[in-house]
Amino acid sequence: MTEHEASPMSEHEQPLIYARAVISFTTAVMDTETVEEVLWLLTDDVIADLGFEDCVVYLVDETRQKLVQRAAYGNKKAGVTEILNPIELEIGEGLTGRCAAERQPILVNDLSNDSSYVLDDMARLSELAVPILSGGEIIGVIDSEHSSKNFYTAQHVMTLEALSSIITTRYESSKALRQLEKSQARLHHLAHFDSLSELPNRHHFITSLEQAARRFDDGEVTSVAVLILDLDRFKLINDTYGHATGDELIRRVSERFRDALPESVLVSRLSGDEFAALVTDESSVDAVAVGELLLASIESPISLKAADVKISASIGIAIHKPLPEVLTAASNTMSSTYWHCDATSLMKLADSAMYKAKADGRGHAVLGSVLGETPLLSDLNLEAAINEGLLNNEFEIYLQPLVDLVTEDVIGFESLVRWRHPEVGLVSPMQFIDFAERSGQIRAIDIRVLQQSRQCLDELRRGGREDLSINVNVSASLLSRPDWLDGPTGANFTKGLNVEVTERSVIADMDAAVLTLAELRSRGVRVFIDDFGIGYSSLSYLQLLPCDVIKIDKSFTAGLGVSDVSLSLVKLLVALAEAMDVTLVAEGIETHEQLEIVEGLGVDCGQGYLLAKPMPAAEIWAFLEKGFKIQRD
Repeated sequence: MTEHEASPMSEHEQPLIYARAVISFTTAVMDTETVEEVLWLLTDDVIADLGFEDCVVYLVDETRQKLVQRAAYGNKKAGVTEILNPIELEIGEGLTGRCAAERQPILVNDLSNDSSYVLDDMARLSELAVPILSGGEIIGVIDSEHSSKNFYTAQHVMTLEALSSIITTRYESSKALRQLEKSQARLHHLAHFDSLSELPNRHHFITSLEQAARRFDDGEVTSVAVLILDLDRFKLINDTYGHATGDELIRRVSERFRDALPESVLVSRLSGDEFAALVTDESSVDAVAVGELLLASIESPISLKAADVKISASIGIAIHKPLPEVLTAASNTMSSTYWHCDATSLMKLADSAMYKAKADGRGHAVLGSVLGETPLLSDLNLEAAINEGLLNNEFEIYLQPLVDLVTEDVIGFESLVRWRHPEVGLVSPMQFIDFAERSGQIRAIDIRVLQQSRQCLDELRRGGREDLSINVNVSASLLSRPDWLDGPTGANFTKGLNVEVTERSVIADMDAAVLTLAELRSRGVRVFIDDFGIGYSSLSYLQLLPCDVIKIDKSFTAGLGVSDVSLSLVKLLVALAEAMDVTLVAEGIETHEQLEIVEGLGVDCGQGYLLAKPMPAAEIWAFLEKGFKIQRD
């Protein structure tokens, strides 16, 4: 028996085999991304089970209104998933074309008596064509031929119609998604770009600046600069030649700015004749050079329909750098002695410098630098400060509740470290955790958090709240060295004191991490995989890990109600959790819409500011005595 021949099927076997083929195709289609994949899935994996010798799937070319071969099985397939010379048929041409024109299945048991039969490669004696319809309109045809007369049955017709409807569903879904993506792209463009200049607008610029400021505070960039530019005497040109000429000038100036600057610099139109540029240390040029490029780009006259005009600009520059001393880059330098990067302050300083440039004669740039002096906590002294903080018990825990979304009960808390520095105040973990990991001090911080968490758990137990648990975050430093479990540190772990680990911390030493987590579970400790989906996200890793709970990263939760991709990913994680028989927790729930979506998807538990914010350990009893209830208004 050749690869294209099927073993004979009894009359009773056929319905069951065909039903299995339809179910298999329905399931497999869920993993496809394009209609093309669906068609090849049909011809490669399903048609052979029906006992067909060959099969061609056509789709309608909407532009030319022709049926074009898109997938094939049997002799019409060249051995690869590609059609090099596709068969093309007019609507109405041959049995396949008639099927498309009439939008009805066509079955011919003896082609030797059918004058409309179109011979494409070798003669066959029977043919079955079934239309693929969407909203009553023809979108394609599934066509099969056989070397025997009377081969096709009513069961074949029903089966191909079922397969056709599955293709239609996937086609309509893809079409709707394409239309949605186009609409979203258009809306995004309207929301982020200025219609006159085609440059990013104020909203886009401010959002980008705020992101750059956060990246500065997180240590990802070492400088952030804002340039604000205002065209000189624009109002005079606008009043003299009219608003149409003013608009034309804005367009031409915008083109020059765009052409003059590298892609690494964001240039935007804020409003009227005011523009802005954003520069970081990742840009290919510095802020002062950007100012020079902008001024040079409009030095030559600009030819407009009404007249050739000469225009200049005044520019204010504000730069934020964490330098040990104030540097003077120009005679008009202003400074401020804070090290946190604030987007609003940068805009105000740049705007002030721009007005100073206008007052000083226009047509040039003034630099107002925000050069932060050495902060109290910098990499230069952070290691010593952490050691002193550990010695003086400056590190403390905040507890954030985890909530059962079905019963609305608080089922436990996540322990989060905070540093109460005597001079700086409460220090965010973002400002010291990464450094502590690099310096090796994270182990001591982990142990301190673990000890305090165990004390809180013991207090809960003494107060009769044995139903509550506390989760502690464990770093790679502890996971990679399981020997500590046999010492006094490991003795803190008991049932009710759970661990949260990230994918990144596990991957650092997978073998040691698996041993550590397995030992912890043997003591009744539950294992939470934290921030799932943003690290390595490999199911092969997940299968190796002994875990009880998966926490959906807050970036996915934030996209619910906004991004179809986030919704699909959360649905996938719900299915994954069910398959693995583990609990699912949605992190970062901040809106009522997000809460409704995760509840509707069947997520077990939730955590986030909408439910409850982190609180000092001392406030836990007051929180519990008050009684918890999800705020749904």
